[in-house]
Amino acid sequence: MMPTPEPLPSFADLLTLIDDRSAAFRKALAGADPAARVPSCPDWSLRDLVVHLGEGHRFWATVVAAGPADTRRAPGAMWQRAPPRPSPRSR
Repeated sequence: MMPTPEPLPSFADLLTLIDDRSAAFRKALAGADPAARVPSCPDWSLRDLVVHLGEGHRFWATVVAAGPADTRRAPGAMWQRAPPRPSPRSR
């Protein structure tokens, strides 16, 4: 007999989880050296990691803002509302 799957969290619970994890990440970054190396990805600096995660957050925030599939706008329309990408800095 197959085990009963865990119920999926609600949309509101998922948003709260994202907020909580983002706050924990911001707290971990406070006062950190942006040039510090990331132990699990030694070719990356802390700034590289922040930019990477920020791009992911911006992408998914845009997807969520676009709404459910049945209310989707024309292809590419959601990118017109995306927050601006941070300007590149030297590493």
